[in-house]
This record gives sequence, structure tokens and C-alpha cells, in this order.
Amino acid sequence: MISSYVVLDLLPTDQYINCEGVLDDYEGFRILARGEDASSSMYRISFDAVEAYSSIDESSSFNDSRRSPGLGTKDCCFVVKDSWYLAELHQISSGLIEGDDINHYAFYFSNQCIDVLAYGKPKVENLNA
Repeated sequence: MISSYVVLDLLPTDQYINCEGVLDDYEGFRILARGEDASSSMYRISFDAVEAYSSIDESSSFNDSRRSPGLGTKDCCFVVKDSWYLAELHQISSGLIEGDDINHYAFYFSNQCIDVLAYGKPKVENLNA
């Protein structure tokens, strides 16, 4: 299966974006991100319901053919069609949730690659506004 990465216009693309934190606690799952400029705004990306996520250092993704279509540009937010990660979830869960409306979102920042399987769309807040 070959996945395709469709750019989501969630964050500014005038500079590379860094992941500042991945949080998963009683407030829910969320990602904090900011541009490489010290004066850049901090953004919080959150979801109503997350089924699974994976967070790895970007240097561990350079030879990963599954993620490579999303790497190397200032675009960092994607929805993944024909998702390899969703296929893995269905395989390990024996297809239990195969009919559910789960989307694969990819956030490939300059320092971190985060894949999220979630119900619904991500919400983005500018924490400096």
C-alpha cells in the first residue's frame, strides 16, 4: 500500500516548525508547536478523540519510506490517504474498529514526526493571540 500525503493548512509555512511538546494526560492529547524564530507564536493542536499516536525523532524517519513523502518541506501538517498506520491498527486489532471513521494525521516537524489516528479533525489554537 502506498500512502499519499495531503497538505493541511493548519500552521504558517513561512518557516520550519518545531515540536515543543507532545502531551497526553487528563486534559487529552495535544501537540505544542512553534516556528524556528524565537518570536514565533506557540500553537496547540488538539483532538477530541485519539485512537493511537506515534512520536519519533525526525532523524529516525529519514530512511522510512512510509513517511518520506511528507518530509523535507515547510509543510508539516498532513492527512494521510491509504494510511499505512491505520492499516497497522486494523491488523493488530483484528479489524475490530475497521468500520470506524478514523483519520491518519501526520505532523512532520523539523525535529519530530508525530502520526495520529483520530476521530474528527484537529483543532489549532494560537496561544499568543
